[in-house]
Amino acid sequence: TRLPSPAMTTPNQNRTPRGVSMPLSPNRITRLQEKDDLCNLNDRLAVYIDKVRSLESENAGLRLRITESETEISREMTGMKAAYEAELADARQTLDSVAKERARLQLELGKVREDYKELKARNTKKESDLAGALLRLKDLEALLNSKDASLTTALGEKRNLEAEVRNLKAQLAKLETSLSDAKKQLQDEMLRRVDGENRIQTAPRLNIFTTVRIVHAEENF
Repeated sequence: TRLPSPAMTTPNQNRTPRGVSMPLSPNRITRLQEKDDLCNLNDRLAVYIDKVRSLESENAGLRLRITESETEISREMTGMKAAYEAELADARQTLDSVAKERARLQLELGKVREDYKELKARNTKKESDLAGALLRLKDLEALLNSKDASLTTALGEKRNLEAEVRNLKAQLAKLETSLSDAKKQLQDEMLRRVDGENRIQTAPRLNIFTTVRIVHAEENF
């Protein structure tokens, strides 16, 4: 390959006015535009990477909160259940004892009433014992009702905590969807970046091929 001889050049080709810059060739403009596009892709890629990291961090935080909530719920419910069952067993045992005592006292009261005229003095003590037993039974029944109310409250709190866990799981599902979308966008941006880099690397070869064709054309002319 040889360059054109001086005789084939024009005066405009030999001289360039001072202070006037040469216009950029289309290939040069294309390469500059591709470099600018690649810079923009790099900026967008950095934004997507930051977004993915933020979503992953938030996702990990929510998973930790769910785990802690479930652990706390399990621990509290286990303790409450054990305490309630122990108290309920004691109350039932006491109630059984009181019921037996009440039945016994009622039998004795029947006998005392049959001999009321003769055993009035002894009957007074038995009636007092019965009244005390009835008061004790009433107190135990009130205690049992209180325990039932506590159980109802605990079950309500359990339902509230379960609703909160379901809400947190729903938020986690949304975040996982957002994370999946962000990762897909990141993959698409990386593919565009690789394509842009390949185009920039290919551009110089195309320019050399075009120059060779122009020189051959001038020689043939």
